[in-house]
Amino acid sequence: RTQDKIARVSGATVNLRDKEMLLEIKGKPQQCQLARKYAGLVMKQRMGPGMFHDGCDDGDLTVLYVPPDVVGYVQGQNSSVLRSIEEEWGTLMMFVDTDLSRAQR
Repeated sequence: RTQDKIARVSGATVNLRDKEMLLEIKGKPQQCQLARKYAGLVMKQRMGPGMFHDGCDDGDLTVLYVPPDVVGYVQGQNSSVLRSIEEEWGTLMMFVDTDLSRAQR
């Protein structure tokens, strides 16, 4: 589950209260800050192509360019490749668009 991944990578305790539509985050200030950032990135991505800008990087992100012709291979069917890498390496992965000029397409 996504909340478990966010908790694992941030170090915070993350609890989604479905009925109240509330994401509860507990931990040290740095852990909570990271959990909020990661939750925000995940929510933005679910609303459409994710956008990335330099202000997102607190030294905790690695951005890799994936050529368009291999995105399907890297992602895998139903994102299975990304999810298996997340599980193996204890990370949170997503595709984002670094070209802000395409934001209005």
